[in-house]
Amino acid sequence: MGYGAADDIILRGPDAQNQKKKGKGGKVVLILFLLIIILGGAAAGYWYYTNYIMQTPKDIFFKQVGQNNISKVLDLEVYYNMIDKINKQSFSAETTANFTTTKKNDFLKGIDVSKIDFGLNIASNKTSNKSLLEAKIDYSSNDLFDVKLLNTKDAIGIASDEILDKYIATNKSEFDNSLDKVANIKTDISADVVEDTLKDISNNKIELDANTKSQKAKEYIDSIYDLIPEETVTEKENVVVTIGSETINTNAYTLNLNADQYKEISKTILEKIKNDSSLLNEIVTGEKEETEKEENDNTINTIDTITNMQTQTETVEGTIETHQTETTVVAEESQLEVTKNPETILVDQTNLQATEIPALEASSSNTDKKEEKKENNFYSDLIKVLLLGQKIDSTVEDLKERINDDLSNLSSINQGISITVYVSNEENKANETIKVVAELQKDTSLDVEYTGDTKFKVTYLEPGKDEEGDDISKGTSIEVEKTSTDVNEKYNIQYNNIENKKVVSKIQMNLETDNSNPSKGYKNNLILKQNDKEGDLKLNIKNEIKFSEDAIAEELTDENAIFIDKLSEQETKALYAQITEKIFGLYFQKMLNLNFIDFNSSNSIIQQPEIQKTNTEEKEEIKKKLIEKVSTMMGEAQEKGETFTIQNLVDLSVEGYNVSSIISEDLAVIKINGYTFNIDKDFMLSEE
Repeated sequence: MGYGAADDIILRGPDAQNQKKKGKGGKVVLILFLLIIILGGAAAGYWYYTNYIMQTPKDIFFKQVGQNNISKVLDLEVYYNMIDKINKQSFSAETTANFTTTKKNDFLKGIDVSKIDFGLNIASNKTSNKSLLEAKIDYSSNDLFDVKLLNTKDAIGIASDEILDKYIATNKSEFDNSLDKVANIKTDISADVVEDTLKDISNNKIELDANTKSQKAKEYIDSIYDLIPEETVTEKENVVVTIGSETINTNAYTLNLNADQYKEISKTILEKIKNDSSLLNEIVTGEKEETEKEENDNTINTIDTITNMQTQTETVEGTIETHQTETTVVAEESQLEVTKNPETILVDQTNLQATEIPALEASSSNTDKKEEKKENNFYSDLIKVLLLGQKIDSTVEDLKERINDDLSNLSSINQGISITVYVSNEENKANETIKVVAELQKDTSLDVEYTGDTKFKVTYLEPGKDEEGDDISKGTSIEVEKTSTDVNEKYNIQYNNIENKKVVSKIQMNLETDNSNPSKGYKNNLILKQNDKEGDLKLNIKNEIKFSEDAIAEELTDENAIFIDKLSEQETKALYAQITEKIFGLYFQKMLNLNFIDFNSSNSIIQQPEIQKTNTEEKEEIKKKLIEKVSTMMGEAQEKGETFTIQNLVDLSVEGYNVSSIISEDLAVIKINGYTFNIDKDFMLSEE
């Protein structure tokens, strides 16, 4: 009988309810197992050279448990370099995206989502300390949404030509106060949150050479090794392991620890880390602790840098069939111009009327954030250090407090642990570690599989409940595969949620990066697919980054911007209400346009070309009435199964307005209150 993980099963902790039942001790069991795997990998070179003549199953166990490809597969140096260049050099970035889905959504009802295109252009000039972001959404080449954000050294502003002819801005020093004034949102986030985050990723990366990492890992593996009695590791020969469709003959080495032995090891390692000031100083962003000079000279830093990528998915209850939809999205060629319906809103700052507006939900307080942060045990953060290569946002003193919390929670561990390493004894894979399995408690297991140098899979299974409250097996898995050359990186990642060994939802991510000329830029292609019982979704994203010194001419001044921090609270509320009303008005009009586009069963497009700005609100209101009237007529004809053409507009009437029409074979000329609108045979709308 073979030993294999559930098909398509990721590393994911228990649900909140089960976590409360198990307590923190269960987390320690799970995370310490991962710590042994990762530390063992970092110290693998040491075990190879110092224990090349191995006599006991215990020696073989420790050598093989660390023989894995995780650090190689999850080496993200290319992406760290990309972020570092973005932080230091001027650049421009162009991103486009589109998606398809079979999921039902009331908001998208009647809309062909494959016609929706997203665009995002960013220019960043480090010399002038300015950046400009321009985002837009189009539907069949018709403009749905556009916004731009200008970020200067001292101020930040947002604008949309359709909403307001000025930026809504604030000085950065007043960003949090301005956000509170506008929408009653309390936050300590800065105006440069994206830029600050990218800088943190670069600045907080733990830089260590391979020898240093190996030595520090050896130090901790030695401590664990010395605490484990020889008799706790046993060997079993000729055990068949199944990985995917392949069966492999192996020798199995199993470590069995009872609860007391496991608690003793955990206690020793936690206390060793707590007293290792040189290690703690290297893995925190906050205040460092003073250490003796001799200790600084002789103690080495932290452990391994593996990955900064995380995926998540929504847990889906119930058993379903796995979808295999492979939708190909083809960009629709069109020469139609983008529609804009600009209007100027003149804001008289001396005579703004206060309007009551709904308050938006305030963010969590700093106190809540601190409490949430303290809930994470130290082992969790240490795994983040190992996997992300990022320092912990904390001080040494805070870390020691949390280590003490974990030490006090060891009493909740009432079961032991079993870890089995499966080592191939086949000629073509001799002495390769194929799989490591940990039995953490009753019906709870963690399974790690290795496939050559390029792929690994992690599976977590535990008891759970279905929607009816019946007992089931639940779990998650992640499978990561990397192929790379000197000029290209490819990642294929699959994340699954499982119930009773069946996949109930799946996320697949394919990321390809061209770094053939990193001094000039990078190209990234991302395909993201999600499947669950409600349907499929596929997202395509293309991104190109170029490093160049493009000038950004715009500034934020009193002439082109309304500064929130200079308005009274009453003026701010009135401005917010006015903008909100305008946004909802435009949203309603654009949704009518979408309906008008998709009611037409021939070419599915009604086009509204670029027009000059006008202060005449009457014309815009008439155009909206015309669109509404024609779309209603189309809908009625469709319900009756009748063909609708421009000939049906002969007797067009719009209540409350004087309407006349001249209809030819190819064109309907509609005059309403002196304004002329043209609708051709393909229902493309233009104005005179």
